[in-house]
Amino acid sequence: FDTNEQTLGMGTVILISSFTGACAWICNYPFDTVKTVMQAGLSSTQNNERSTLRYAIRSIYSSGGWKGFWRGAGPSTFRAMLVTSSRMF
Repeated sequence: FDTNEQTLGMGTVILISSFTGACAWICNYPFDTVKTVMQAGLSSTQNNERSTLRYAIRSIYSSGGWKGFWRGAGPSTFRAMLVTSSRMF
């Protein structure tokens, strides 16, 4: 047992957890975008072609290029930062 153990302050915990939440969300956001397009295609048509992984990726890329996979990531990342930092307490 170490008696010289230091604890992190609340500001440090908030900063670290916010950064962790942002990194996790930015890494996962393209997958979430593809999932959302697949779900929208499944509900909007009787044809299952629009609910495939290939269709979702092509649709996103053709409408926005590689940046299309991260469209809307800013507000979602900010929300993830707030959620992860608030759950630490």
